[in-house]
Amino acid sequence: MRKFISAALAAAMLISTVPAAAKDYRNGCTLAPLQYDETGVLPDSGYVLSGSFSDKPVVYINDGDETEVTEQADGTYLVTPLNELKYNSLYTFTLDGGEPVSWTFQTAEHFSVTNALPGDYAYNVPINSGIEITFSHEDFKLEDVKTNFSIIPELDGKWEKHKNTAVFVPEKGMAKETTYTVTVDGNMSRSGEAMGDSYSFSFTTETSAFGAEPAFAVYDPIRYKEVATGDIPEIPLSLYSDKGSVNIVIEVYGVRVGDALNVIANDGAVDELPTAGTAPVMQ
Repeated sequence: MRKFISAALAAAMLISTVPAAAKDYRNGCTLAPLQYDETGVLPDSGYVLSGSFSDKPVVYINDGDETEVTEQADGTYLVTPLNELKYNSLYTFTLDGGEPVSWTFQTAEHFSVTNALPGDYAYNVPINSGIEITFSHEDFKLEDVKTNFSIIPELDGKWEKHKNTAVFVPEKGMAKETTYTVTVDGNMSRSGEAMGDSYSFSFTTETSAFGAEPAFAVYDPIRYKEVATGDIPEIPLSLYSDKGSVNIVIEVYGVRVGDALNVIANDGAVDELPTAGTAPVMQ
Protein backbone atom coordinates (compact mmCIF):
# COMPACT_ATOMS: atom_id res chain seq x y z
CA MET A 1 0.00 0.00 0.00
CA ARG A 2 1.22 3.48 -0.89
CA LYS A 3 -0.13 6.91 -0.07
CA PHE A 4 0.27 10.42 -1.40
CA ILE A 5 1.17 13.22 1.00
CA SER A 6 1.51 16.98 0.54
CA ALA A 7 3.29 19.56 2.70
CA ALA A 8 1.48 22.66 3.93
CA LEU A 9 4.17 24.89 2.44
CA ALA A 10 3.43 23.82 -1.15
CA ALA A 11 5.63 20.69 -1.22
CA ALA A 12 3.87 17.66 -2.67
CA MET A 13 5.57 14.41 -3.60
CA LEU A 14 5.72 12.00 -6.64
CA ILE A 15 7.42 8.81 -7.82
CA SER A 16 11.15 8.58 -7.22
CA THR A 17 13.06 5.63 -8.58
CA VAL A 18 16.58 4.33 -8.17
CA PRO A 19 18.73 2.51 -10.74
CA ALA A 20 18.00 -1.22 -10.74
CA ALA A 21 20.94 -3.62 -10.63
CA ALA A 22 20.08 -6.68 -12.67
CA LYS A 23 23.32 -8.38 -13.69
CA ASP A 24 22.78 -11.35 -11.42
CA TYR A 25 22.12 -14.98 -12.28
CA ARG A 26 18.52 -16.01 -12.92
CA ASN A 27 18.13 -19.73 -13.58
CA GLY A 28 21.72 -19.85 -14.79
CA CYS A 29 21.36 -16.79 -17.06
CA THR A 30 22.57 -13.20 -16.87
CA LEU A 31 21.53 -10.09 -18.78
CA ALA A 32 23.87 -7.08 -18.64
CA PRO A 33 23.74 -3.67 -20.37
CA LEU A 34 26.62 -2.55 -22.56
CA GLN A 35 26.29 1.21 -22.00
CA TYR A 36 25.39 2.98 -18.79
CA ASP A 37 26.36 5.91 -16.60
CA GLU A 38 25.92 6.84 -12.94
CA THR A 39 22.18 7.39 -13.41
CA GLY A 40 21.24 4.21 -15.27
CA VAL A 41 21.36 2.37 -18.59
CA LEU A 42 21.61 4.47 -21.75
CA PRO A 43 18.34 4.22 -23.75
CA ASP A 44 20.14 3.07 -26.94
CA SER A 45 22.24 0.41 -25.17
CA GLY A 46 22.33 -3.21 -26.20
CA TYR A 47 22.31 -6.05 -23.65
CA VAL A 48 24.41 -9.21 -23.41
CA LEU A 49 22.53 -12.41 -22.54
CA SER A 50 24.64 -15.27 -21.18
CA GLY A 51 23.59 -18.81 -20.41
CA SER A 52 23.07 -22.27 -21.86
CA PHE A 53 20.25 -22.49 -24.42
CA SER A 54 19.09 -25.39 -26.60
CA ASP A 55 17.36 -22.98 -28.99
CA LYS A 56 17.78 -19.34 -29.89
CA PRO A 57 16.37 -17.41 -26.91
CA VAL A 58 13.39 -15.08 -27.19
CA VAL A 59 13.41 -11.90 -25.08
CA TYR A 60 10.62 -9.38 -24.83
CA ILE A 61 10.24 -6.12 -22.90
CA ASN A 62 7.41 -5.11 -20.58
CA ASP A 63 4.08 -5.99 -22.21
CA GLY A 64 5.50 -7.83 -25.20
CA ASP A 65 7.71 -5.35 -27.07
CA GLU A 66 10.03 -7.40 -29.24
CA THR A 67 13.82 -7.47 -29.26
CA GLU A 68 16.36 -8.63 -31.80
CA VAL A 69 18.51 -11.46 -30.43
CA THR A 70 21.79 -12.15 -32.25
CA GLU A 71 24.27 -14.89 -31.36
CA GLN A 72 27.85 -13.69 -30.84
CA ALA A 73 31.14 -15.48 -31.56
CA ASP A 74 31.71 -16.14 -27.85
CA GLY A 75 28.38 -17.94 -27.47
CA THR A 76 26.56 -15.03 -25.78
CA TYR A 77 23.60 -13.23 -27.35
CA LEU A 78 23.23 -9.53 -28.13
CA VAL A 79 19.74 -8.33 -27.20
CA THR A 80 18.67 -5.12 -28.96
CA PRO A 81 15.30 -3.42 -28.25
CA LEU A 82 13.39 -2.79 -31.49
CA ASN A 83 11.49 0.17 -30.06
CA GLU A 84 13.21 3.24 -28.64
CA LEU A 85 13.45 3.27 -24.85
CA LYS A 86 12.75 6.45 -22.91
CA TYR A 87 15.00 8.19 -20.41
CA ASN A 88 14.46 7.72 -16.66
CA SER A 89 12.10 4.76 -17.01
CA LEU A 90 11.95 1.20 -15.72
CA TYR A 91 11.95 -1.68 -18.23
CA THR A 92 11.54 -5.39 -17.51
CA PHE A 93 13.22 -7.83 -19.90
CA THR A 94 11.73 -11.34 -19.88
CA LEU A 95 13.42 -14.45 -21.25
CA ASP A 96 10.61 -16.54 -22.69
CA GLY A 97 10.59 -20.26 -22.08
CA GLY A 98 9.24 -22.94 -19.80
CA GLU A 99 9.82 -20.79 -16.75
CA PRO A 100 10.09 -17.11 -17.75
CA VAL A 101 13.04 -15.24 -16.24
CA SER A 102 13.01 -11.44 -15.83
CA TRP A 103 15.44 -8.58 -15.19
CA THR A 104 14.49 -4.97 -14.54
CA PHE A 105 16.66 -2.00 -15.51
CA GLN A 106 16.28 1.73 -15.10
CA THR A 107 17.33 3.91 -18.02
CA ALA A 108 19.56 6.90 -17.44
CA GLU A 109 18.41 10.42 -16.76
CA HIS A 110 18.49 12.87 -19.64
CA PHE A 111 21.12 15.54 -18.98
CA SER A 112 19.36 18.37 -17.18
CA VAL A 113 19.41 20.79 -14.26
CA THR A 114 18.03 18.96 -11.25
CA ASN A 115 18.22 21.70 -8.63
CA ALA A 116 19.18 25.32 -8.09
CA LEU A 117 19.92 27.51 -5.09
CA PRO A 118 18.49 29.98 -4.30
CA GLY A 119 15.25 28.24 -5.19
CA ASP A 120 12.76 29.58 -7.68
CA TYR A 121 10.68 32.41 -6.13
CA ALA A 122 12.92 32.47 -3.04
CA TYR A 123 12.94 35.86 -1.28
CA ASN A 124 15.05 37.65 1.32
CA VAL A 125 18.11 35.99 -0.22
CA PRO A 126 21.33 37.40 1.35
CA ILE A 127 23.19 39.63 -1.07
CA ASN A 128 26.44 37.72 -0.47
CA SER A 129 24.93 34.38 -1.51
CA GLY A 130 26.38 32.25 -4.26
CA ILE A 131 24.23 30.71 -6.99
CA GLU A 132 24.35 26.91 -7.22
CA ILE A 133 23.21 24.93 -10.25
CA THR A 134 23.12 21.15 -9.87
CA PHE A 135 23.09 18.90 -12.94
CA SER A 136 22.07 15.26 -13.33
CA HIS A 137 25.62 14.27 -14.35
CA GLU A 138 29.15 15.23 -13.25
CA ASP A 139 30.98 15.08 -16.57
CA PHE A 140 30.15 18.57 -17.83
CA LYS A 141 32.72 21.29 -18.41
CA LEU A 142 32.63 24.50 -16.40
CA GLU A 143 33.46 26.47 -19.55
CA ASP A 144 30.23 25.21 -21.11
CA VAL A 145 28.27 26.41 -18.07
CA LYS A 146 29.83 29.88 -18.40
CA THR A 147 28.88 30.01 -22.08
CA ASN A 148 25.27 28.98 -21.51
CA PHE A 149 24.63 30.89 -18.26
CA SER A 150 22.93 34.27 -18.03
CA ILE A 151 21.71 36.38 -15.12
CA ILE A 152 19.55 39.50 -15.32
CA PRO A 153 20.47 42.07 -14.02
CA GLU A 154 24.00 41.14 -15.06
CA LEU A 155 26.66 40.34 -12.48
CA ASP A 156 30.39 39.72 -12.67
CA GLY A 157 31.72 36.80 -10.70
CA LYS A 158 33.81 33.66 -10.58
CA TRP A 159 32.91 30.01 -11.08
CA GLU A 160 33.60 26.84 -9.10
CA LYS A 161 32.73 23.19 -9.79
CA HIS A 162 31.96 20.66 -7.07
CA LYS A 163 31.12 17.25 -8.56
CA ASN A 164 27.80 17.81 -10.39
CA THR A 165 27.22 21.34 -9.05
CA ALA A 166 28.42 24.57 -10.66
CA VAL A 167 28.65 27.57 -8.31
CA PHE A 168 28.61 31.21 -9.42
CA VAL A 169 30.01 33.61 -6.81
CA PRO A 170 29.16 37.28 -7.52
CA GLU A 171 32.29 39.43 -7.40
CA LYS A 172 30.79 42.35 -5.47
CA GLY A 173 27.66 40.72 -4.12
CA MET A 174 24.13 41.39 -5.33
CA ALA A 175 21.96 44.47 -5.00
CA LYS A 176 19.35 44.61 -2.23
CA GLU A 177 15.63 44.38 -2.99
CA THR A 178 16.34 43.11 -6.50
CA THR A 179 14.81 40.24 -8.41
CA TYR A 180 17.37 38.23 -10.39
CA THR A 181 16.50 35.78 -13.18
CA VAL A 182 18.99 33.03 -14.00
CA THR A 183 18.83 30.96 -17.20
CA VAL A 184 20.85 27.94 -18.31
CA ASP A 185 20.42 27.67 -22.07
CA GLY A 186 19.19 24.41 -23.57
CA ASN A 187 22.40 24.17 -25.59
CA MET A 188 24.27 23.30 -22.40
CA SER A 189 25.70 19.82 -23.00
CA ARG A 190 27.92 17.01 -21.73
CA SER A 191 29.50 14.27 -23.82
CA GLY A 192 27.54 15.48 -26.86
CA GLU A 193 24.16 15.33 -25.06
CA ALA A 194 22.43 18.72 -24.86
CA MET A 195 19.79 19.62 -22.27
CA GLY A 196 17.35 20.62 -25.00
CA ASP A 197 15.10 22.70 -22.75
CA SER A 198 16.39 25.82 -21.04
CA TYR A 199 16.15 26.06 -17.25
CA SER A 200 15.24 29.35 -15.55
CA PHE A 201 14.60 30.46 -12.00
CA SER A 202 14.16 33.78 -10.21
CA PHE A 203 14.76 34.99 -6.68
CA THR A 204 14.64 38.27 -4.78
CA THR A 205 17.38 39.58 -2.50
CA GLU A 206 16.97 40.83 1.05
CA THR A 207 15.49 44.18 1.94
CA SER A 208 17.11 46.74 4.20
CA ALA A 209 14.93 45.36 6.98
CA PHE A 210 16.13 41.78 6.45
CA GLY A 211 16.18 39.91 9.72
CA ALA A 212 12.68 40.73 10.87
CA GLU A 213 11.65 37.21 9.87
CA PRO A 214 13.65 34.24 8.60
CA ALA A 215 12.76 33.27 5.04
CA PHE A 216 12.74 29.81 3.56
CA ALA A 217 11.50 28.01 0.48
CA VAL A 218 10.90 24.45 -0.68
CA TYR A 219 13.40 23.68 -3.43
CA ASP A 220 12.92 19.98 -4.19
CA PRO A 221 13.13 19.71 -8.02
CA ILE A 222 10.73 16.71 -8.00
CA ARG A 223 7.36 18.29 -7.23
CA TYR A 224 5.62 14.98 -6.54
CA LYS A 225 6.90 11.78 -5.01
CA GLU A 226 5.32 8.52 -4.03
CA VAL A 227 6.20 7.43 -0.51
CA ALA A 228 5.61 3.93 0.80
CA THR A 229 3.66 3.51 4.02
CA GLY A 230 6.10 3.49 6.92
CA ASP A 231 8.80 5.45 5.09
CA ILE A 232 9.84 8.88 6.33
CA PRO A 233 9.56 11.49 3.53
CA GLU A 234 12.28 14.11 3.06
CA ILE A 235 11.36 17.67 2.04
CA PRO A 236 14.43 19.85 1.32
CA LEU A 237 14.15 23.47 2.47
CA SER A 238 16.29 26.51 1.69
CA LEU A 239 16.60 28.73 4.78
CA TYR A 240 17.94 32.27 4.96
CA SER A 241 18.27 33.96 8.33
CA ASP A 242 20.58 36.37 10.13
CA LYS A 243 19.34 35.19 13.53
CA GLY A 244 21.41 32.01 13.80
CA SER A 245 19.38 28.98 14.83
CA VAL A 246 15.65 29.24 14.24
CA ASN A 247 12.77 26.84 14.85
CA ILE A 248 10.43 26.00 11.98
CA VAL A 249 7.20 24.03 12.36
CA ILE A 250 5.99 22.19 9.25
CA GLU A 251 2.67 20.38 9.05
CA VAL A 252 2.22 17.57 6.52
CA TYR A 253 -1.29 16.63 5.48
CA GLY A 254 -2.55 13.30 4.19
CA VAL A 255 -4.24 13.23 0.79
CA ARG A 256 -6.28 10.31 -0.46
CA VAL A 257 -4.64 8.58 -3.42
CA GLY A 258 -7.74 8.97 -5.59
CA ASP A 259 -7.94 12.72 -4.96
CA ALA A 260 -4.26 13.25 -5.77
CA LEU A 261 -4.36 11.13 -8.92
CA ASN A 262 -7.45 12.97 -10.20
CA VAL A 263 -5.70 16.31 -9.79
CA ILE A 264 -2.51 15.09 -11.49
CA ALA A 265 -4.38 13.38 -14.36
CA ASN A 266 -6.16 16.64 -15.15
CA ASP A 267 -2.93 18.67 -15.13
CA GLY A 268 -3.87 20.29 -11.86
CA ALA A 269 -1.54 22.57 -9.97
CA VAL A 270 0.14 21.63 -6.70
CA ASP A 271 -2.03 24.16 -4.90
CA GLU A 272 -5.13 22.24 -6.02
CA LEU A 273 -4.26 19.15 -4.02
CA PRO A 274 -6.92 18.90 -1.33
CA THR A 275 -5.56 19.58 2.17
CA ALA A 276 -8.17 21.79 3.83
CA GLY A 277 -9.99 20.15 6.66
CA THR A 278 -7.56 17.27 7.03
CA ALA A 279 -5.50 16.67 10.12
CA PRO A 280 -1.71 16.77 9.83
CA VAL A 281 -0.14 13.31 9.64
CA MET A 282 3.20 14.55 10.99
CA GLN A 283 4.69 17.74 12.43
